[in-house]
Amino acid sequence: MATTFTWLITGASSGQGAEIALAALRAGHSVVATARNTAAGKAAYPDIEKLGGIWATLDVTEESAQSTVEKLVDQHGVNVVVNNAGYGLRGVLEDLKYRPYRCIYVELS
Repeated sequence: MATTFTWLITGASSGQGAEIALAALRAGHSVVATARNTAAGKAAYPDIEKLGGIWATLDVTEESAQSTVEKLVDQHGVNVVVNNAGYGLRGVLEDLKYRPYRCIYVELS
């Protein structure tokens, strides 16, 4: 019997995060797909739930992110984490006005 894992994937409402979630589900694993806007993720990728994945709201830039991740890990027995969430800046570097950005960082102990 093949080993199965429970994956927690951040930024799963679009692009690479959604595709990783779908690939893990199709391979027989369990997935906790997280996003800031789970409604958008559910609408764009209904197969995540159809294949047995679950959605959880998570914004990795919020102070509560670490405790949210810890709760999800405990509740679902997560043993694989894909920290895919991110943000981008568009424009010419010299034209961007200085703005302090918080680093996206969640520590898993």
